Amino acid sequence: MKKESPVYTKFLIVLSLLAFIFALYVLFAISYAIGIVNGDSMNPTLKNGDVFVYAKEASIDRMNIVAIKDSESGNTIVKRIIGLPMDVIRIKNGAIYINGEKLDDVTTSYTEPGSLGDTFVLGPNEYFVIGDNRETSVDSRSFGSIRQEEILGVVIGK
Repeated sequence: MKKESPVYTKFLIVLSLLAFIFALYVLFAISYAIGIVNGDSMNPTLKNGDVFVYAKEASIDRMNIVAIKDSESGNTIVKRIIGLPMDVIRIKNGAIYINGEKLDDVTTSYTEPGSLGDTFVLGPNEYFVIGDNRETSVDSRSFGSIRQEEILGVVIGK
């Protein structure tokens, strides 16, 4: 029986390791992506320059932070989901109401209605997003609801 050379064995180990690393990379690239926060609209949760990871195929729930493709600039923006399909969102006296119930908010920041008014009725494929830094955030209060197709994924870590 012929014995394999140590060089050949090392080559197989390195090749196997490279194949494993490549497979992990492909799996990560299919399921996850990385973004960088640009701006202060999600302060204090996410700060300008923070790097975040988002899952591309995660289910979308109320209060999730999501990465969104901005249709105007093409940039990735980050906002919090507060309105789900078919919800009625109302902003009144600094508070947010969803289907008549006051939102147990993540921020104590006073919320003003935006340029589109104080009541939003979402359709079957629409979401209402808002930044945690309500004073500086440009969000659904000014650009309206977003469609599910615009959501790139749910932020899972920074």
